Amino acid sequence: MFALDAPKAGTNGRVIVPSRCYYNPSPSRPLDGARISVKDNIDIAGHKTTLCNRAWIQLYPEKSKNAACVQTLIEAGAVIVGKVKLQAMIMREEPLECVEFTAPFNPRADGYQVPSGSSHATNGSGRKHASYNGCFSIRPSTGITNNEGVVGYFPQFDMPVFFGRDISRFAEFISVWYGDSPMHRAPGKASVKILYPSDYLPTPNPAQTQVIDKFVSGLESALGINRTEISLAKLWEKHCPDGEQHRDIATNVGKAISQEECDECWRRSEIYRHWLLENVFKADDEDTVTVMILPIEAGKPNYRDAELPPNGLLSGYAALNMSPMTRAPELTAPVGDIAYDSIVTEREERLPVAVSVIGPPGTDLILVDLVEKGMKGAGLATEVKTGSSMY
Repeated sequence: MFALDAPKAGTNGRVIVPSRCYYNPSPSRPLDGARISVKDNIDIAGHKTTLCNRAWIQLYPEKSKNAACVQTLIEAGAVIVGKVKLQAMIMREEPLECVEFTAPFNPRADGYQVPSGSSHATNGSGRKHASYNGCFSIRPSTGITNNEGVVGYFPQFDMPVFFGRDISRFAEFISVWYGDSPMHRAPGKASVKILYPSDYLPTPNPAQTQVIDKFVSGLESALGINRTEISLAKLWEKHCPDGEQHRDIATNVGKAISQEECDECWRRSEIYRHWLLENVFKADDEDTVTVMILPIEAGKPNYRDAELPPNGLLSGYAALNMSPMTRAPELTAPVGDIAYDSIVTEREERLPVAVSVIGPPGTDLILVDLVEKGMKGAGLATEVKTGSSMY
């Protein structure tokens, strides 16, 4: 190994680059030689966890041990090659708001699209990051991994997400990372029900919808089934828990909120979680798995130097909130790209388009299997390249 000077990459200044000699994975070290980068809200022994915040850097010393999720990977043979910057410390920050560190650059398309990705997958950063940067990601079932050594935001939702360019390697990675969690549900011969929610699909962008529908059709073909179109809004109206139909948890946002009010908001969130699991994701029998197809964002250019969007309340019914609220796994896959005329390069570029698939808690491996089958059924690449283009 040798040290590569990187004085502008962050506070640590150097990154160790492993040899490219072949490794020999074994049952005891199944990830031998796999190169891993770690987001800088996850502890690495001997380095500071910065959160890309100068005050945080000045306040806390170097970490004495690795985060539990990182240690698991190292023991399995993975090689940590460096830490990657956050676009934001916990809350949303657009690139123009990143005043202490330059926001990361998105390599896709014209190189000047927002990278997304804040500090954790509490809300939507993991899914949006994979979509904008044209790669695969999975937000694990909540609680299936050990979060010790990870700086989070909201413990009930926080989960470290992992990203990759090759979906065929996800099952192996999950098996190692999750260990022998009792939540695990292995892929089998279970039948699948595909939900296609009219609340989110089709999207306002016809080109984006066309790309998403190509994947869904490929999944239908691979499984020999048809999608089931549903409306969450109509289902809620019909089967809403007593007394909860028109209650607004955001009425007093911006005012001082007492602990009692906070507890009440959490109670309502739990009501919605149980309602989704019982009325939407509950299968007809134990041999059936119900999954839902969701779009990610608007599928249009979003330049890193564009005028900042207004701050506003986040809807609890937003598609990105569903997996955190249900504590369910969500796998995001790049299923194509759409053309646009870049104002930066002044030529046509290709913008990644992604789709997310959500299943009940514990179905992480099942989602990987389904998405891989869907990609192949639609004739889509199961591995994307580095650089401006995925293909």
